[in-house]
Amino acid sequence: MKIDEQTLKDLSVGATVLGSGGGGYPGYDLLMAKKVLEDYGPPELVALEDLKEEAMVLPIAFVGAPLVNLEILPSGNELDCLIDQVERVTGKRVTHLMAAEIGGANALAPFLYASKRKLPIVDADTIGRAFPELQMSACNVRGVSASPAFLVDILGNTVCVEAKDADTLERLARKIIVEMGSTALMGIYLMSGVQAKKTCIKKSVSYACQIGKKLREAYKEKKSLGELLQEIGGKVIGEGVIESIKQSVQDGFLRGTVHISSPHEILVLNYQNEFLQVSNSKGKVFTTPDIITLFEKDSLKPITSECLLYGARVEIAVLNGPDIWKEEKGLALVGPRAFGLTI
Repeated sequence: MKIDEQTLKDLSVGATVLGSGGGGYPGYDLLMAKKVLEDYGPPELVALEDLKEEAMVLPIAFVGAPLVNLEILPSGNELDCLIDQVERVTGKRVTHLMAAEIGGANALAPFLYASKRKLPIVDADTIGRAFPELQMSACNVRGVSASPAFLVDILGNTVCVEAKDADTLERLARKIIVEMGSTALMGIYLMSGVQAKKTCIKKSVSYACQIGKKLREAYKEKKSLGELLQEIGGKVIGEGVIESIKQSVQDGFLRGTVHISSPHEILVLNYQNEFLQVSNSKGKVFTTPDIITLFEKDSLKPITSECLLYGARVEIAVLNGPDIWKEEKGLALVGPRAFGLTI
């Protein structure tokens, strides 16, 4: 697939759909990716199955509270610091970049740096959507170690974190992320080509681009959101006006509740960076690991959690997530109980 400006736009939209409200608003990152494309040319996008066994894949993502990322923007130099530390600690050369999650701005993270570093990007990610915590990864389910993990802030401060398991790493790293201003670039789940083929969600970049393209075409052709979602295995579960938003940054996450009002019902949406559960006044509940996404009613644009606005007219949609999250181990990590939610 050729990477051009339109591809990046489609990726940013499709990844926002798959991000389920998380991953960060991609507007600024899209501008940076376009600038990198203009200055250094398009990066190479390689298929997961084409990785050599000895490849060294570095999944990256911006971590912290998405609301903070609207004010503290990437410098563009984070990856240089990150790779220097990774190679110094591991003694291995990074050969490929990958989005740690195909959600929102994080799907664009490799595209901010790959061409400048002349590193190919793998058409895959480690989640197949977005989730807020570091242990919530297919790599963790499949036995790839989260350690060592690497953090760098916009000032170039770097930290290497090693822990006995992914849950412990999440707790330790989250405290560091908060001290970094609740935003940082992270490299985690470093893996070989062999490990990547066994654990990662393949073709997720291509899939996000396809969704973005379908949304763009649907808007031009004046299709309804419901018609579009039928093509990608999703459905509209409600619509209305955002009546109230209660949210705050807690422990490095954006947590909140939204009430969406329509003439027939009140929808209640809970989130922790990502939209996790929506229920209606009849008691029907949709919940993680399904992908819950909000769209602007008129423009069909997907909305991230930090961009929710009082009075906005929205449609709520549900899409199927990757099958791995419906397995027993996957549900234990990302099902409603993992977030303290009940059905």
